[in-house]
Amino acid sequence: FKFFVDNHLKGEIVYIRDKSEIMDNQLRSIMDEEKIDSLLAIPLIGQNSCLGLLRIKKTIYKHHFSKHEKQIFRVFAQMIVNVIEKRMNETELLKAKLKAEESDRLKSAFLANMSHEIRTPMNGILGFANLLKDNTLSSNIQNEYLEMIERSGKRMLNIINDIVDISKIEAGQIEVKEQTFNIIELMDELLEFFTPEARNRQVELKYELKLNQIKNLKTDRTKLSQIIINLIKNALKFTSAGGAIEFG
Repeated sequence: FKFFVDNHLKGEIVYIRDKSEIMDNQLRSIMDEEKIDSLLAIPLIGQNSCLGLLRIKKTIYKHHFSKHEKQIFRVFAQMIVNVIEKRMNETELLKAKLKAEESDRLKSAFLANMSHEIRTPMNGILGFANLLKDNTLSSNIQNEYLEMIERSGKRMLNIINDIVDISKIEAGQIEVKEQTFNIIELMDELLEFFTPEARNRQVELKYELKLNQIKNLKTDRTKLSQIIINLIKNALKFTSAGGAIEFG
């Protein structure tokens, strides 16, 4: 009933000394069904909302709740509120603890994976740099080794950038810089960039744009490019020789 709800939300009790005094026929009918003659209802008011209701009802005979009794029940209601809020706080603390533990676990897994990822290009750089000490190498072989060193260096730089991005995301410092650009030009750049690696892996790389007149997008070009780059990298990593990758 609106009367009950309005009073409880304001933190006020509802006291019905005698159901015969009730003007609302529906409420009186409900009290008749439950054989309630007198009713004292006290809201359980927490810090931010009404958590529930403490209802003391008298059946068979009427009862006049004194001021002292009302005060006792109010204190009892507050004790119930304290227990409820303590349990809610414990639940929230447990959720926060589990979330923190999960976050630490993911960070540990991420760092372990990154350390492995960093070692791979670093070994490539050190290995080919050591091979370049051989004075008998032809210029073609030297250039090939230098390209491998450069490629490994770029790979390690990308990994470091990923780590920095993760840190920025956790610190809430990632900014979205919107700009209008041509999506076809971006796709062309990515195709050109990854074609040599795809060729080395004997994988066909192609893209298809199913666009009518939409060529320009307004979003963060760098972020979108990073997303597509990571997807293509993953596809190249897990596609066997002779396979094909299509993006668009």
